[in-house]
Amino acid sequence: MMAKAAPVSEMAVNGAVQDRKLHNSADCTLEVRDCKMAVDSAAAIVRETGGQVLHSDVCSISVSVPQALFRETLDRLLVLGHVVSESISGQDITDSYYDSKARLRVLNETKARLEKLFDNASSASDKVKILKELDKILDEIEAVSALMVRMEREAAYADITIYFISISSVSAEPYRFEWIERLVPAEITADRLYGRILLKAPETFGVLDRMRSFYAESSCGTQLRVGSVRNFPKGDSLFWQRALEYHFSAMYEDCCTLEAGTLRGILVTSGSMRYFVGTEVNRGNLLYVVEAYFPDDVSFQQDHDAVIATLEGFRIR
Repeated sequence: MMAKAAPVSEMAVNGAVQDRKLHNSADCTLEVRDCKMAVDSAAAIVRETGGQVLHSDVCSISVSVPQALFRETLDRLLVLGHVVSESISGQDITDSYYDSKARLRVLNETKARLEKLFDNASSASDKVKILKELDKILDEIEAVSALMVRMEREAAYADITIYFISISSVSAEPYRFEWIERLVPAEITADRLYGRILLKAPETFGVLDRMRSFYAESSCGTQLRVGSVRNFPKGDSLFWQRALEYHFSAMYEDCCTLEAGTLRGILVTSGSMRYFVGTEVNRGNLLYVVEAYFPDDVSFQQDHDAVIATLEGFRIR
């Protein structure tokens, strides 16, 4: 009963695609003298552009602004303080939007045909069968329509989230923070693990703790640990990667940045010992700290690949 929707490339040739559908977003961290004043100023700027505030608290704000004014608005917001980190991303949803539009057209045509068949059906059993098909089509129409509404909103508005850090909350030596100061390669130093994570230890590791925190160890002494701390002052993973690099580069003979999946962190070396620390932020307020400790060359050579593969699969539920 249902015809196949034309592919986007065909629709483009036929002139159905009028414009690209793009969605931009930005996440930034700014250092300011007064967080509340910065939040209020940001809200005022956004309202001037015709945007709206989606959420705000004493040290952060999430806003939605017209797509055409995304860069202009972001530039105005960034001058409110010193830029600590800035992440901008763009997504082209053109194909998805016009595929959904074609799909909706086909569904509505099918619905009309089924309604006509229902009107002309002579038996009760035929009408029941047609009604069942109509119910399926109506559910699909509702789902596709909702998807198109969401994509139209994404194409019309860009999202910006800014975290503000008070200058007064930063110590005299920049990027030195209490939870980083407590980190020790061979010891469990992160706080209790809050929330749920997805992390499967390598087959050669034994999991020793899943209650208070996540702790696993291999036969040659490699440790894999996960804990959580308060994300204060608020920063994204790039911010904390820079903070870790600043802190540890002065303490170890070698310190380099390293990314594993969604984790951003650093890998330090001291003699034959290697130590990885990575972070991921959950909803702005909680910082997950993931540590991998390799006591010597043997443990590093034996466990490195398996640990990296495990870290790449790390997810917050």
